[in-house]
Amino acid sequence: FPSHDTSVSEKLPIGNSLLSLDILIVVMMESSDSEALTVKRLFATLPYSSTGVRYHFERLLNDGWLELDDGINDKRIKIVKPSPKLIDTFQRLSGELQPITLKNCDDCPLLTPIT
Repeated sequence: FPSHDTSVSEKLPIGNSLLSLDILIVVMMESSDSEALTVKRLFATLPYSSTGVRYHFERLLNDGWLELDDGINDKRIKIVKPSPKLIDTFQRLSGELQPITLKNCDDCPLLTPIT
């Protein structure tokens, strides 16, 4: 591993539960989708209790990892978006993990850098 820390738990607000990580991953994956991710759809996507998801969701929102926007046609609908802080952290993590993945997979033709 590189000399600087690459621990996901040191860069993301995971704590004792991976539920927060699941929320962040879903939000990041859905952010590139053409259909906006609503709070209702996020909660329905995750296989956890709504109470647990709500607790972690509110913590991530309050800590600046997620943002909420009003729906375009209906202000009662809330759209979940990744914050710049989350986007930046995921970009840094992916940049740190890519060399590790390539280094550990010399026989993986799909992961071999093109020179």
